[in-house]
Amino acid sequence: MIDARDGFWDRVSIGWHAVFLGLVGMTALLVMVSEGKLAWHRWVAVGTLTALAGWYWVLGRPRFADPEDGRVRWQGLLYLAGLYAACWVVIGISEIAYLMLFMAFPHTWAILHSTRNALLGSGVLVSGLVLVMAGSSGWTGSTLTTAVVVGLVQLTLSGLLGMWINGITMVSTRQAALIRELERTQEELAQVSHEAGVLAERERLAADIHDTLAQGFTSVLMLVQAAEADLDGNTDSVRHHLALAQQTARENLAEARSLVSVLAPPTLDGGLPAALGRLVDRFGQEMGVVSTVDVVGDPLVLPANREVVLLRATQEALANIRKHAGASTVAVSLTYGPDQASLRVRDDGGGFDPAAPSDGYGLAGMRSRLEQVGGSLAVSSAPAGGTTVLAVVPA
Repeated sequence: MIDARDGFWDRVSIGWHAVFLGLVGMTALLVMVSEGKLAWHRWVAVGTLTALAGWYWVLGRPRFADPEDGRVRWQGLLYLAGLYAACWVVIGISEIAYLMLFMAFPHTWAILHSTRNALLGSGVLVSGLVLVMAGSSGWTGSTLTTAVVVGLVQLTLSGLLGMWINGITMVSTRQAALIRELERTQEELAQVSHEAGVLAERERLAADIHDTLAQGFTSVLMLVQAAEADLDGNTDSVRHHLALAQQTARENLAEARSLVSVLAPPTLDGGLPAALGRLVDRFGQEMGVVSTVDVVGDPLVLPANREVVLLRATQEALANIRKHAGASTVAVSLTYGPDQASLRVRDDGGGFDPAAPSDGYGLAGMRSRLEQVGGSLAVSSAPAGGTTVLAVVPA
């Protein structure tokens, strides 16, 4: 994770301090060993440079600790005033001290931030240097002209260098900000993706429970009620209904164990055609209606999730027939084409108006399942005209 202060200055701060203090020490050493200078002049220069090192550590260094704060504070201005004064004094004593300008100009740009303020600060520094140079040479016309020309060159070069350094710093700071924003966005996307995954899994489990356990319990309840109605009459009919209820309960138990153990759709033993055959045969026995299964074309090995979706669509269609249709015949056909498989469930029951609003989960859940695997659902029906459900998935 990129910290909020991880920018250009954080990466170069140790080197920045070391270069400045090293330059101060080297300048002091060169002034001490230079010839043609009075001893007390040298000691004044060394004392000034030593004071400058402490001045930097107390006032200058803290200003570089928070470079992303773009405000110009009084501590920074006070530090620059001391830096400029020290440079003027030491350079007036020995021209070797011009080495200090290699840090004086960058410090000006780093503390004053904006190009306008930094150029003004650099102008103040250069103006003082021009006066020092002219004064040390006797204030003649030629020396003053030379000092002015040298000062203008210094100001121009420092301005170009400062703008280049500021450009690098701004680019680095913007890149760090973009990286931080990207990381925050990635965290948000990961959280959204996790929540979407949780919701999708909840929806899938709800659909599985609706298509298997809830429908199975409905079948068991209807069979037990039918057996109860025959208790005083046909014993064989009671046994038949109880046997079917027992078979349905076992299959529901197997479905429940599959959902709990792996939280994934169960495999289809014998393939989709065999599973449809078992499902439709049991429905015909439970409801006492004529039910048929027809497979058209060469059976394809579809992806497991698409076969399960077609099986669930059949379960939902049969559940709706059981609850609402009052049909006497049900025909299920599975057609394999070169690039798709289609499942059609027809009944001759009472039918309904597909455009009428419905608060049930069945058709909506069926359509959602099919769309998740790239399929589609079509329902055609009319009052007293039967119903046809057509589910299509890509092969």
